[in-house]
Amino acid sequence: MAPALITQSVLAAKPASPKADTNSYITGLLNELREKIDALPVVPGQRVPVDTNKLVELRGVFLELSGAVRNQIKWAAF
Repeated sequence: MAPALITQSVLAAKPASPKADTNSYITGLLNELREKIDALPVVPGQRVPVDTNKLVELRGVFLELSGAVRNQIKWAAF
């Protein structure tokens, strides 16, 4: 009978650091976030209706950016 493969480790002993340059990715997300913010109408002292889809897109870009920054900080520790 063959030995069970469940006892063999699949993961590396030490996590490998990422080789990709994430600076351009984060810069692109920052530019996209700035574009989304600039697209929102702002009139001082006035209420301006904002399309819900624009807010959802803005939230999506922010969440992706925050995840990318968090991952870069995490991998910098290795």
